[in-house]
Amino acid sequence: MVIRFVISFFVFSGRYFLFGGAGQVSRIVIFDLYDTLLNEISFDFERGLGALYELGFGAVCTRQAFLAYAAAFLPLYEKRKTDNTEVKFLDEYRAYCKRFRFQPEPAEDDVEYAVMRRMTEVSLSGEVTDTLAALAARNTSMYILTNSIFSAQANKRLLQEFGLRRYFQDLYSSADAGMRKPAKAFFDYGIGRILAENPETRRGEIDFVGNDYDSDVSGAAAAGLRPVWYRAAGRETGSRRTNAGIRVIETFQRLIDIVQ
Repeated sequence: MVIRFVISFFVFSGRYFLFGGAGQVSRIVIFDLYDTLLNEISFDFERGLGALYELGFGAVCTRQAFLAYAAAFLPLYEKRKTDNTEVKFLDEYRAYCKRFRFQPEPAEDDVEYAVMRRMTEVSLSGEVTDTLAALAARNTSMYILTNSIFSAQANKRLLQEFGLRRYFQDLYSSADAGMRKPAKAFFDYGIGRILAENPETRRGEIDFVGNDYDSDVSGAAAAGLRPVWYRAAGRETGSRRTNAGIRVIETFQRLIDIVQ
């Protein structure tokens, strides 16, 4: 009999194992990121464009010309609302560089993170940190599946900034998949990789925690996961309803009781 006990704290660069009780396997929980783990205070696209322009484009074009070219991407952002395709910031950035013949000095990942932090203002509650620590102490394997125009690498840097990176085995961004929740294709993108790392786990045993009923709860259920609707006051979005069998929490700490 193979005896395996998965250590509670994970890092993105690898996986660590200790020996423990016979037949024990870790529980898997996937989280939404924004307004679930991190509270999104504001998202300002124009603020992000201003940051991008200030990173060097001012030397090769006027702000007016820069913003006029930015308007060409607006249909893509409208399109994603209807077909759940995703816009990838790095592709857009490369298009800006080509259009204005700009030779960037900062590395692409540094540009992406600088724009991301100007565009998105977020905060972290102590309740989230305490709950993740408690789940990790139970050997829970935790992942993130998030809608974002920014890459997984940029979002992982954000987790690192807020001290959360150590709790998660991996993070999957819609920017890298080309599809966004609630598209089943994006759920399959992340779930397939998770199950490849955890062959002893079945899809229907995985919990998914999110605040948006349509994208997170309905999307996770359609993908064969076990949804948990984080319906905290002021943070839940989507349809104002719940279906029979859908677990609902109004405080993040309630996850400790639900995830066994």
